[in-house]
Amino acid sequence: MENLTFKHDEVLFWSDTHFGHQNIIKYCSRPFEFSPEGTEAMDLVMLNAFREADATGKTIFHLGDFVFRPTTLKNTTWRPTGKHYIILGNHDKHANVDGKYRNLYQEYFHHIIGHSDNWKTETCTIDVDGLEILLSHDP
Repeated sequence: MENLTFKHDEVLFWSDTHFGHQNIIKYCSRPFEFSPEGTEAMDLVMLNAFREADATGKTIFHLGDFVFRPTTLKNTTWRPTGKHYIILGNHDKHANVDGKYRNLYQEYFHHIIGHSDNWKTETCTIDVDGLEILLSHDP
């Protein structure tokens, strides 16, 4: 991958959105009703935030576990226009090179880094204002 250098106001970071994952509401105490309707509401809030972030023109790095149920995003008509990267997490199995929804991930991300089976060791290093930053799904 090319050497990535940014100013601090050119880049955003996201992680663990888990689109379509009802249980994440309970596991992470997200402020939504624990129900299919609550999951839809959570997904809509996150999708709108993604739209707003994309509209800024900033590069977005997603640090894994983007979508738990890919059909959640497959059925939406909006796709980002910016340059975005994802480092695959353990719940991104459907985005591996042989994954059923690899094409969907390619509609959202300019570059897909790694393989979900190696999520603890997949990394990407970027430079932000001269500071080297190691990005990973593993906390």
